[in-house]
Amino acid sequence: MTKKIYILVPIICTILFAFYYQGFAKEDEAASVQKIEDAKNVRRAEILQDAADRKEAIEAALALNADRKKEREEKEAQDLAEKEARQAARDARDVAYRDRNKLENQVADLKKQITEVKTEIEDVTAKKKLLGAEEKFLQTFVVAAGSNVDNLNRVLQQIDDADKAAAAAAALAAITEPKK
Repeated sequence: MTKKIYILVPIICTILFAFYYQGFAKEDEAASVQKIEDAKNVRRAEILQDAADRKEAIEAALALNADRKKEREEKEAQDLAEKEARQAARDARDVAYRDRNKLENQVADLKKQITEVKTEIEDVTAKKKLLGAEEKFLQTFVVAAGSNVDNLNRVLQQIDDADKAAAAAAALAAITEPKK
Protein backbone atom coordinates (compact mmCIF):
# COMPACT_ATOMS: atom_id res chain seq x y z
CA MET A 1 0.00 0.00 0.00
CA THR A 2 2.78 2.33 0.49
CA LYS A 3 3.71 1.87 -3.07
CA LYS A 4 0.23 2.79 -4.16
CA ILE A 5 0.43 5.95 -2.15
CA TYR A 6 3.37 7.02 -4.14
CA ILE A 7 1.37 6.68 -7.34
CA LEU A 8 -2.07 7.67 -6.09
CA VAL A 9 -1.09 10.85 -4.30
CA PRO A 10 0.56 12.39 -7.33
CA ILE A 11 -2.33 11.31 -9.58
CA ILE A 12 -4.88 12.73 -7.16
CA CYS A 13 -2.84 15.89 -6.83
CA THR A 14 -2.55 16.11 -10.59
CA ILE A 15 -6.32 15.67 -10.97
CA LEU A 16 -6.97 18.28 -8.32
CA PHE A 17 -4.44 20.54 -9.93
CA ALA A 18 -6.08 20.00 -13.34
CA PHE A 19 -9.52 21.00 -11.95
CA TYR A 20 -8.04 23.91 -10.14
CA TYR A 21 -5.98 24.93 -13.21
CA GLN A 22 -8.98 24.68 -15.52
CA GLY A 23 -10.95 27.03 -13.35
CA PHE A 24 -8.02 29.35 -13.02
CA ALA A 25 -7.26 29.09 -16.75
CA LYS A 26 -10.88 29.98 -17.63
CA GLU A 27 -10.78 32.96 -15.31
CA ASP A 28 -7.32 33.92 -16.55
CA GLU A 29 -8.41 33.52 -20.17
CA ALA A 30 -11.51 35.64 -19.51
CA ALA A 31 -9.31 38.22 -17.75
CA SER A 32 -6.81 38.12 -20.64
CA VAL A 33 -9.61 38.51 -23.20
CA GLN A 34 -11.06 41.35 -21.12
CA LYS A 35 -7.63 42.93 -20.84
CA ILE A 36 -7.10 42.61 -24.57
CA GLU A 37 -10.57 44.06 -25.24
CA ASP A 38 -9.88 46.87 -22.78
CA ALA A 39 -6.51 47.53 -24.44
CA LYS A 40 -8.20 47.46 -27.87
CA ASN A 41 -10.90 49.84 -26.64
CA VAL A 42 -8.31 52.12 -25.09
CA ARG A 43 -6.28 51.98 -28.31
CA ARG A 44 -9.42 52.68 -30.39
CA ALA A 45 -10.27 55.59 -28.11
CA GLU A 46 -6.70 56.86 -28.41
CA ILE A 47 -6.80 56.49 -32.19
CA LEU A 48 -10.16 58.29 -32.35
CA GLN A 49 -8.86 60.97 -30.00
CA ASP A 50 -5.66 61.27 -32.06
CA ALA A 51 -7.75 61.52 -35.23
CA ALA A 52 -9.93 64.20 -33.63
CA ASP A 53 -6.82 65.98 -32.32
CA ARG A 54 -5.19 65.72 -35.75
CA LYS A 55 -8.35 67.04 -37.39
CA GLU A 56 -8.43 69.96 -34.94
CA ALA A 57 -4.69 70.50 -35.44
CA ILE A 58 -5.11 70.41 -39.21
CA GLU A 59 -8.00 72.87 -39.03
CA ALA A 60 -5.97 75.10 -36.69
CA ALA A 61 -2.95 74.77 -38.97
CA LEU A 62 -5.06 75.60 -42.02
CA ALA A 63 -6.56 78.59 -40.21
CA LEU A 64 -3.09 79.64 -39.06
CA ASN A 65 -1.76 79.07 -42.56
CA ALA A 66 -4.57 81.19 -43.98
CA ASP A 67 -3.79 83.90 -41.41
CA ARG A 68 -0.08 83.69 -42.24
CA LYS A 69 -0.86 83.80 -45.95
CA LYS A 70 -3.05 86.84 -45.40
CA GLU A 71 -0.34 88.47 -43.26
CA ARG A 72 2.31 87.56 -45.85
CA GLU A 73 0.18 89.05 -48.64
CA GLU A 74 -0.39 92.20 -46.56
CA LYS A 75 3.35 92.36 -45.77
CA GLU A 76 4.21 91.82 -49.45
CA ALA A 77 1.76 94.55 -50.44
CA GLN A 78 3.23 96.85 -47.79
CA ASP A 79 6.79 95.95 -48.86
CA LEU A 80 5.86 96.58 -52.49
CA ALA A 81 4.33 99.94 -51.55
CA GLU A 82 7.45 100.82 -49.52
CA LYS A 83 9.68 99.66 -52.38
CA GLU A 84 7.71 101.79 -54.84
CA ALA A 85 7.87 104.73 -52.43
CA ARG A 86 11.63 104.27 -52.04
CA GLN A 87 12.03 104.03 -55.81
CA ALA A 88 9.91 107.15 -56.27
CA ALA A 89 12.04 108.92 -53.66
CA ARG A 90 15.22 107.77 -55.42
CA ASP A 91 13.85 108.97 -58.74
CA ALA A 92 12.88 112.32 -57.21
CA ARG A 93 16.33 112.56 -55.60
CA ASP A 94 18.01 111.75 -58.92
CA VAL A 95 15.89 114.36 -60.69
CA ALA A 96 16.74 116.88 -57.97
CA TYR A 97 20.46 116.05 -58.28
CA ARG A 98 20.31 116.41 -62.05
CA ASP A 99 18.45 119.72 -61.75
CA ARG A 100 20.89 120.91 -59.09
CA ASN A 101 23.88 119.92 -61.21
CA LYS A 102 22.31 121.56 -64.24
CA LEU A 103 21.66 124.75 -62.27
CA GLU A 104 25.16 124.63 -60.77
CA ASN A 105 26.58 124.33 -64.28
CA GLN A 106 24.41 127.23 -65.41
CA VAL A 107 25.55 129.27 -62.39
CA ALA A 108 29.18 128.42 -63.17
CA ASP A 109 28.67 129.39 -66.83
CA LEU A 110 26.94 132.63 -65.82
CA LYS A 111 29.72 133.44 -63.33
CA LYS A 112 32.25 132.75 -66.07
CA GLN A 113 30.31 134.99 -68.45
CA ILE A 114 30.07 137.68 -65.74
CA THR A 115 33.82 137.44 -65.21
CA GLU A 116 34.39 137.70 -68.97
CA VAL A 117 32.02 140.65 -69.24
CA LYS A 118 33.70 142.37 -66.25
CA THR A 119 37.07 141.76 -67.89
CA GLU A 120 35.74 143.21 -71.14
CA ILE A 121 34.27 146.18 -69.22
CA GLU A 122 37.61 146.73 -67.50
CA ASP A 123 39.40 146.45 -70.88
CA VAL A 124 36.92 148.88 -72.47
CA THR A 125 37.21 151.24 -69.49
CA ALA A 126 41.01 151.08 -69.66
CA LYS A 127 40.86 151.57 -73.44
CA LYS A 128 38.44 154.49 -72.93
CA LYS A 129 40.82 156.08 -70.43
CA LEU A 130 43.73 155.46 -72.78
CA LEU A 131 41.78 156.91 -75.71
CA GLY A 132 40.70 159.86 -73.54
CA ALA A 133 44.32 160.44 -72.55
CA GLU A 134 45.39 160.01 -76.18
CA GLU A 135 42.67 162.43 -77.29
CA LYS A 136 43.85 164.94 -74.72
CA PHE A 137 47.43 164.39 -75.83
CA LEU A 138 46.42 164.74 -79.49
CA GLN A 139 44.49 167.91 -78.76
CA THR A 140 47.50 169.28 -76.92
CA PHE A 141 49.76 167.93 -79.64
CA VAL A 142 47.61 169.46 -82.40
CA VAL A 143 47.78 172.81 -80.66
CA ALA A 144 51.53 172.37 -80.11
CA ALA A 145 51.97 171.07 -83.66
CA GLY A 146 50.01 174.04 -84.97
CA SER A 147 52.27 176.43 -83.08
CA ASN A 148 55.28 174.38 -84.19
CA VAL A 149 54.07 174.63 -87.78
CA ASP A 150 53.76 178.39 -87.40
CA ASN A 151 57.22 178.53 -85.82
CA LEU A 152 58.66 176.30 -88.53
CA ASN A 153 56.98 178.37 -91.25
CA ARG A 154 58.49 181.46 -89.67
CA VAL A 155 61.90 179.73 -89.44
CA LEU A 156 61.57 178.55 -93.05
CA GLN A 157 60.58 182.06 -94.07
CA GLN A 158 63.59 183.42 -92.20
CA ILE A 159 65.83 180.82 -93.89
CA ASP A 160 64.32 181.71 -97.27
CA ASP A 161 64.81 185.36 -96.49
CA ALA A 162 68.36 184.64 -95.35
CA ASP A 163 69.00 182.56 -98.50
CA LYS A 164 67.56 185.30 -100.68
CA ALA A 165 69.62 187.86 -98.85
CA ALA A 166 72.71 185.68 -99.21
CA ALA A 167 71.98 185.16 -102.92
CA ALA A 168 71.37 188.86 -103.38
CA ALA A 169 74.60 189.60 -101.47
CA ALA A 170 76.47 187.06 -103.59
CA ALA A 171 74.97 188.49 -106.75
CA LEU A 172 75.85 191.92 -105.57
CA ALA A 173 79.28 190.81 -104.66
CA ALA A 174 79.66 189.20 -108.03
CA ILE A 175 78.56 192.36 -109.74
CA THR A 176 80.63 194.60 -107.62
CA GLU A 177 83.66 192.58 -107.62
CA PRO A 178 86.05 193.47 -110.40
CA LYS A 179 86.81 190.96 -112.93
CA LYS A 180 90.21 189.78 -112.92
